[in-house]
Amino acid sequence: MRALVCVLALTAFAPAAARAAAEKDQRLSPAEQKWVEPLIALANTMAADLRQLPAEIAAKDALVVGTGTNLTLTTTLASFLTCSPTVKKAGPPPSARLKQFRTKLTKACFHLSNAAHDLAKAIGAIRERESGAVYLNAFAPELKKGSALLSQAEKQLLAVGGRRAGS
Repeated sequence: MRALVCVLALTAFAPAAARAAAEKDQRLSPAEQKWVEPLIALANTMAADLRQLPAEIAAKDALVVGTGTNLTLTTTLASFLTCSPTVKKAGPPPSARLKQFRTKLTKACFHLSNAAHDLAKAIGAIRERESGAVYLNAFAPELKKGSALLSQAEKQLLAVGGRRAGS
């Protein structure tokens, strides 16, 4: 009797285990991969910009218009502003399983764009010899939200069989 129960348990478990293994090993279809490639490149650019942003902000005269360090910072901020149009240009995902990835990436772009605008307003206020504190205080939470959502987008992509760029 025990043997029969074990066999039944194993046969009931086998399809679930096989399904889980198949889902883990699944890869994106060629159409999905073609759609996601520019978005992976975008996400990698945003992640790299987020990593270098603290050093750019901390650089001497980074918030002073017309300096070399300000130009570097401005270039990074401009990169954040290209995020949403790039996602929009990609259009809807070719499959339902990539919708969550696109949604997370779209939201990340929204918050990164807001952060860029807030920091640009702070720089403008400083140029006018005003305090940019209000804008700097708004900048940090937006940047944090955008960064977290970018990370969630990557996790979502990996969960449906996508790969990190370069892998």
